[in-house]
Amino acid sequence: MDDPIKSVETYLVDGGWRNFLFVRIETAGGVEGWGEATLGWKEFAVAQLVNELGAIHVVGKSPFDIERVWFTLFQSESNIGPVILSAMAGIEMAMWDIAGKLCGQPVVNLVGGAIQTRVRAYANGWYSEVEDPDALRAAAAGVVAKGYTALKFDPFGAGGRELDKAELRKARAIVAVVRDEVGPDVDIMIRVPWSLLGRHRARGDPGARGVRAVLVRGADSCKVGEEPGLGHRRSDGARGPHRDWRARLLAFRMAGHVARTGVPHRAA
Repeated sequence: MDDPIKSVETYLVDGGWRNFLFVRIETAGGVEGWGEATLGWKEFAVAQLVNELGAIHVVGKSPFDIERVWFTLFQSESNIGPVILSAMAGIEMAMWDIAGKLCGQPVVNLVGGAIQTRVRAYANGWYSEVEDPDALRAAAAGVVAKGYTALKFDPFGAGGRELDKAELRKARAIVAVVRDEVGPDVDIMIRVPWSLLGRHRARGDPGARGVRAVLVRGADSCKVGEEPGLGHRRSDGARGPHRDWRARLLAFRMAGHVARTGVPHRAA
């Protein structure tokens, strides 16, 4: 099917509390595919990279050359990190979208079929600030009214990289307000920035455990999630997950390449 890619474009969309980055790829025959390459607070860098990589390595290629394009992009950059991986993800997603349209199939059927017929969703970005208890209650009630059975939010506000005991108590009270409003059957997930937990760990103090313990007590067992950074230390003291995720990602892609082609990939 000869319908090469003729253009790669990026669109930045104001999402209120962050910008969202979308990638649009169009073939010579007018078939378009959409991908997302959002990377919080680095979206302009990602957009620039998508445009550059697209012009050099994607335009003119078949939309079915997904593996070839992916490895070309991977090998084009020696300093692999979140910016280029986000750019690659947006491009790959858009190419899969085109492939599905050209085949008349949902993409899931092209990559092995569905595992689940339903996926539970949780609400995120549903609040504007956490200082006003009445506004927070109203926002949480609105989430439940829409049918969500789980929500996620950040109770730390402008807490920064370190929290003292007063700030922890304040965060606990904020979570308790939400728990009181949504009741015991709605799951609450707490966004804990890796910079906050990582800072405590680097100093060797129990602050990270304190964040978890105070919030769990305040919220009647909410789920506390840590957003990892490339250079933070794991709980066992090892540096990670920088090299770990890179090795796992490459191993996953290599396994997929061999499974589909029977030919081990070697760098040019």
